[in-house]
Amino acid sequence: SAPAAAPTTGSAAGSTTTSSSTSIKTTAADPKPEPIPDPKPTTTTATSESESESISKSKSESTQSTQSWLQRLTTVYNESTGESELSSLKNAVHQASHQFDTSVQNLQNARQSYALATSAHDTIHTQQSALLLKRQLWDDDGNDARTFADLTVRESCARKNLLECKSKLSQAEDEVSTRQVRYMDAMRKRYHEEQLWNDRWRVLGTYGTWGLIALNSVLFLGGQVVQYWR
Repeated sequence: SAPAAAPTTGSAAGSTTTSSSTSIKTTAADPKPEPIPDPKPTTTTATSESESESISKSKSESTQSTQSWLQRLTTVYNESTGESELSSLKNAVHQASHQFDTSVQNLQNARQSYALATSAHDTIHTQQSALLLKRQLWDDDGNDARTFADLTVRESCARKNLLECKSKLSQAEDEVSTRQVRYMDAMRKRYHEEQLWNDRWRVLGTYGTWGLIALNSVLFLGGQVVQYWR
């Protein structure tokens, strides 16, 4: 009876091994499920970005408010000490000086143009007069007559140019006079205002010095009284 039971055991073992290998193959063939993404990192990233934007916005607003406050403080200081007024007067003097220099340069150019126009007109007028004096000797072909007519046209244009240059010269001289007066007025006003503000600063400095002396005296007397009562 013992030999008959052995094959049964072997067949059972074989069937067990076959089923185990089949189950292993089936398990290996099955694909692994893909991991489901977690939405939490996206929410965290969006929150961090919004927080950084709010922080940068608050920083920019604080910087702008600080700059605005500093500008107001500087403006008040400049107005109270007269720096703004003196600076504007200084700019006015520089502008008037530049305009005066420009007008002087324009006057020099106008004088040169007038001198050239006068020279050209005198030359043409001299040629015309010399040809007119020889009128009895003009040739019969009409060349002298055509030359005289051409000189007459040129003399008319030269006289017109001379009158325009003279008018521009007169305007340039008037402009120089006006610019010079404005420049002197700007310098006088600036000097006057500087003297006024220097007097104000001197008075304020004197009052400040006396105020410090009074404060030191009060502190000294207060210290003496405290020491006496001790």
